[in-house]
Amino acid sequence: MKKAICAMLCVLLALSLSSCGMEPLLPEPSESASSFTDQISLYEDAVTELSEVSYDCLISKTEFFRPDGAGDYVGIFVQNMEDKSIFPYDGHAIKALLSGGVKLIDKINRDDMTLISFSLCIPGRSYDYGYYYCSEGKPVYLGDPAQELTPDKTGFSYTKNTSFGTGVTYYTEQLSDFFFYYEIT
Repeated sequence: MKKAICAMLCVLLALSLSSCGMEPLLPEPSESASSFTDQISLYEDAVTELSEVSYDCLISKTEFFRPDGAGDYVGIFVQNMEDKSIFPYDGHAIKALLSGGVKLIDKINRDDMTLISFSLCIPGRSYDYGYYYCSEGKPVYLGDPAQELTPDKTGFSYTKNTSFGTGVTYYTEQLSDFFFYYEIT
């Protein structure tokens, strides 16, 4: 019994240390702004590449995120969110970003507004953070762009309480005309 408990604790420890949810803290927005500024041309090029994609999609590397239907597929893939089809993707800026820290890219169109989020942490952990592009150049809550945000520090925030006593806090601030930093805790 003790061996089973010890083995289970070792597995849980290894999993927790390998997840981005165990990083000590979210980076300071100013740190992220500096990192973004260093790579802004790549993000702009990625938006240009994705503007040619007419459907909502998810792009990642299979070692970061493996959606249903990916099977044994290895490499960078794009998943059409309408029909769930998956196929290889090799855009230059996308490839560079996915090799340099971005884990997941989502592109959605809502009410004539295009949102492209660049997640720097695999979603589903204790937090998510990254950058997003908004074609209207305004801060939005990525979970529901129609949701009103409240001014907070040098940006905006939104807190959503859940039915089981916990909540989600979303914070965003502008980095350039159309790009924003976001964090979800």
